[in-house]
This record gives sequence, C-alpha cells and structure tokens, in this order.
Amino acid sequence: MKLKKLNPFRRKRAHRNELRRGDIIYTPLLGVWRHYGIVINECPFGNHTIRTVLRESFSPVNQSYDQFSAGQRVYILPYPSDAAREEVVRKALSEKEFDYNLLFNNCENFVRRAHGLNNVSLQVLTGAGLLSATIILAILRRRFPSI
Repeated sequence: MKLKKLNPFRRKRAHRNELRRGDIIYTPLLGVWRHYGIVINECPFGNHTIRTVLRESFSPVNQSYDQFSAGQRVYILPYPSDAAREEVVRKALSEKEFDYNLLFNNCENFVRRAHGLNNVSLQVLTGAGLLSATIILAILRRRFPSI
C-alpha cells in the first residue's frame, strides 16, 4: 500500500469538468470538519447538481455546485465503493425524509448510505476518539504530575 493513500491530510481538488454522477465531494467546514454531498447531475457548463443534507432541513436537498461550495474550495474523494454510479444516484434521490443528527445521521452518513457503505461517520468517530484521548491524558496528568 502506498503511503500517499494513508495520508488523511492529502486532498484532491474537485475540478468541475472532471466530476461524474455518484462522486462524493466535500467542502471544509469550520476548518476541521467536512460537509459532504453527492453529484447527482452533470452539467457540461460545470454547474452540477449536488444532493446533500443540511441541519435546517428535514429532507435531502438539491443544490447547484455554487450553492454547495458557498465560495469555498471543493474536494473530491476517491470513489469509495463498487456500486454503479446510477445506483448511487438512485439511492441518494430515494431518501425523502431525513432526521438530522450531528452524531448519528449527518451529511457523511447520507453519502455513505448512498454508496452502500456502513452508516457511520468517520469524522465523528475520529473526533470522539480525540476527545477521549484528551480526557484520559488530562486525568493521567492530574494523577501523575511528573508525566
């Protein structure tokens, strides 16, 4: 396995003319988190339709590429599954209701379900792990000041 694939900080910019249906794209959110969406419609002029979920909505929404990016850089993930692109788009469009929950049902869960992957948010798990490690280190530091 190449080291490049293991680097979580390596990002690939999404170029409008290279996006295809079913691709997962994201924008940085507050510098640490990511806001995810799925390309559901290609446009030869680069203004693709992106399906995503927002905290304020109770159903997935379609946004233009420009609405989704909100002026930020957009990045693309490597295609994460063996699912056919049309099947991914069909699954994304079939979700009509969405009970948003930051920890258990967010935009990352939405795109992972559309690709037939486990319904888990890797960024939430990472955040929970870092928080747990910080708390444990703080407790150890208090108990053993010489550390």
